[in-house]
Amino acid sequence: MKRPTMLTLGAVLGLGLVMGTLVAGRGGAQRKFTVGVSLASSTNPFYIAMEQGMRERARELQVELRVVRAEEDQVRQLDGAQDLIQRKVDLILISPITATGAVPAYEASRAARIPILSVARSVDPKHQVAFVGSDWVEQGRRIGRWTVERLKGRGKVGMLLGPAGASFAQEMERGYKEVLGRQPGMQVVAGHHSPLTRADGLRLAEDILTAHPDVAMLYGTNDELALGAVQAVKAQKKTGVLVTGFNGVPPAIEAVRKGELAMTIALKPKSWGRKAVEAAVDHLNGKTLPKIVEIDTVVVDESNVARLKREDLL
Repeated sequence: MKRPTMLTLGAVLGLGLVMGTLVAGRGGAQRKFTVGVSLASSTNPFYIAMEQGMRERARELQVELRVVRAEEDQVRQLDGAQDLIQRKVDLILISPITATGAVPAYEASRAARIPILSVARSVDPKHQVAFVGSDWVEQGRRIGRWTVERLKGRGKVGMLLGPAGASFAQEMERGYKEVLGRQPGMQVVAGHHSPLTRADGLRLAEDILTAHPDVAMLYGTNDELALGAVQAVKAQKKTGVLVTGFNGVPPAIEAVRKGELAMTIALKPKSWGRKAVEAAVDHLNGKTLPKIVEIDTVVVDESNVARLKREDLL
């Protein structure tokens, strides 16, 4: 008669380690990954909040982050990406400054067998594993529909378009113009490209208001441009001119509360940063990602700004 099988202490401990690894794998990273992050700016409030979200989620998932910032300089971004590659990070999250200028960083990452995901901005999908963001054409349509409803289908619009090579700016512009183009009473009278800064928004809005004193709305590709346009409208005492933004950073939300900015779409940058790190870890753990890892967004205007809480916008 065989004696019952007895587990040795070593076997029990070994089994416990295996089970512990399996359980840990369900709730976070299976091993400690190092993720490189290339952000477009260190001063834009949007990227500041995004980085905060990334760092929070990285700590929770025990992921090490190595962050480089390009300050809207394409050459600096390429140099930063090369630095991350040389450090042999497990994956790179990058916010490309332009859709074409950043491609060498993607190619170098692929050559080094380091997967690369886009966040905030994107490039041709063939260069990336996935894009953590949104369908920017649809977001442009969304603002377009809001514009048409607010202006009742009549009026002139000036556009502050952001960087000429930024894919999200191009796609949003396309969606916005698509909606306005179906309205015979609406006309885009100006569209200017610039960096995404408040100073540029002020300068370009002043030019548009001077050239087209009867403009009814100024479209800003991001909140910094829009807040600059708000300054121009106030300086020229154009009480009937509406300004729209995009991103939902705290200064823009406050401007909506004050009735200075007509609307923005909150992209919840802190939550976005958290989702980007989650997507990175999912991919490194073998999960197949969709081409677009969708983020949560919310339109903020006079109809809902009073009841939205801070946590609704983070």
